[in-house]
Amino acid sequence: MTTATLSVEGRRASRARGQGLRSLVMRHGLLVPCLLFMAFVFVWPIVALLAKGVYSPEIRDGLPQTAVAIAGWTGEGNPPDAVYEALVADLRTADRRDVANVGRRLNYEIPSYRSLLIKTASKLENAPAGPARSI
Repeated sequence: MTTATLSVEGRRASRARGQGLRSLVMRHGLLVPCLLFMAFVFVWPIVALLAKGVYSPEIRDGLPQTAVAIAGWTGEGNPPDAVYEALVADLRTADRRDVANVGRRLNYEIPSYRSLLIKTASKLENAPAGPARSI
């Protein structure tokens, strides 16, 4: 084989590689937008619903002092007095709508919790100051 034959074969191979790359891009050129569309239309809503199902800020936003006080509790035994004091302070300062939102969220876990929180908040408006456990 001479060098002229090698250079001609090399050009043919290079041209074939270039055409293969072009045909690969042409074949998959419409695949990328299709995959992006599917991710946006199908995957994003599912991920958003799953995240919304786990994320629940109602209690943290409605009872901020209680959320901070309860974070220090280990969960064993009764909560410390600071948790009761924080709950009473939050219920006294919260709007009725905030108490209803917290109660609605807690009502998913424990039935009739919404009405219990609303009644407790309304009774705390007239209750005298004192230890929170006794109120």
